[in-house]
Amino acid sequence: MKKLSRKEELWLAKKTSIAILCDMADYQGNKEKIKDLKEINTYLKNQNLTWHKFLCTLDLKKGWELMLNNLDKDLSLQTLCDIHQEIAKTDILNNPYHNYKKIGSIRDSKILISGTKYSPKIPIKQELEEQLTKIQKIKDPKEKSINTMLWIMKTQPFQDCNKRLALICANKILIENGEGILYIPKTLKKTYINKLLKYYETDDSKEIKEFLMNKCLKGVDYDYTNISNNKTYTKSK
Repeated sequence: MKKLSRKEELWLAKKTSIAILCDMADYQGNKEKIKDLKEINTYLKNQNLTWHKFLCTLDLKKGWELMLNNLDKDLSLQTLCDIHQEIAKTDILNNPYHNYKKIGSIRDSKILISGTKYSPKIPIKQELEEQLTKIQKIKDPKEKSINTMLWIMKTQPFQDCNKRLALICANKILIENGEGILYIPKTLKKTYINKLLKYYETDDSKEIKEFLMNKCLKGVDYDYTNISNNKTYTKSK
C-alpha cells in the first residue's frame, strides 16, 4: 500500500467514515446513500432506527471528528479520555448499571466481557500511562496502530465503548502517518470477534494481528484524483 499524503489520508478518512461509524454503531441500513458526515444527521433521522442507536452514531461521529482535528497531538491517556467523553455518552447514560460520572474517566470497578471468561483487572492510571507511552515508541505506524488497538481492547480502561475507542485511536495513528484506514467490515465481523476472544484468553496476538494487517487495512483501492487542492477537513456543525 502506498504511503499517503495528509490530504489523501483525510479524503480517505472522510470517504470511509460513514461505513466505519455505522458499523461501529451496528447500523443495518443502506449507508451507501450517505455521502458526507454532515448528511448523517438528516439521513439517520429518516431511517427506522431506535433513538438510542441514532444517538450512539452521532456520538461516534463527534469522537471521529475530534480525532481528525487533533491528528498532530500525541496519543496520550488524556486523549483517550477526551474521545471516550464524546463516544460513550449515550451508552453509559442509558445503562442503569453504569455511572454517568465515569464518562471519560478510567474505570474503578470490575467489568465482564461478553463471550469470554477473561476479565480485565481494574486499571491503575500510572500503569496505563506507562504502557501506552511504551506502545507509542514503536516505530512502524501500522504495528503501533494495531498494538494500540489491541491494548485498549484487552485492558478495557473504561466502563464501556472500549472497542469503539480502540478503533478510533488506531485510525488516528494510521491517518497521521499516511498508512490508510483500519476498517472491519461486517462480512468479517464474526471472524474478527473469534480471533479477538482467543487473544483475550491466550494473550497470543499473532492471529488477530495478521488478520487486521491483511484483511482490514484499507487504502490502495481508492482514486485520489478528485481531491481538491484547496479542500481541507473542518469540523462539521
